[in-house]
Amino acid sequence: MFGYVDAARRSWQLGATLFVAFGLLALLVAAIGLYGVICLQRHAADARTGCARALGAQRPDILRLVVGQSARFALAGIAVGTALSLCFAGRWVQPLLFQQSAKDPSIYVVVG
Repeated sequence: MFGYVDAARRSWQLGATLFVAFGLLALLVAAIGLYGVICLQRHAADARTGCARALGAQRPDILRLVVGQSARFALAGIAVGTALSLCFAGRWVQPLLFQQSAKDPSIYVVVG
């Protein structure tokens, strides 16, 4: 009897192990991509700051320039990600959820 339970559990254990491994791999790839985007954004901000200082901009003007452009970039990413997840990911994720909708607005607010 225990052999049957162990065999049934082994397939679930393999699936869970693969989910964890691929999740960690996805986290690593996302961290590397985020690092690249942040470095690119910092380089662009340094270039804009240098040009603005050369033209005589004050510190609040430079701060408004950098934060404003970064905020627009972040909001555009959130909007595109939300739209894509509502259109495509909801169909694939919904069967895996228990008593939860894949289109729950509170989840999208927290994640965004």
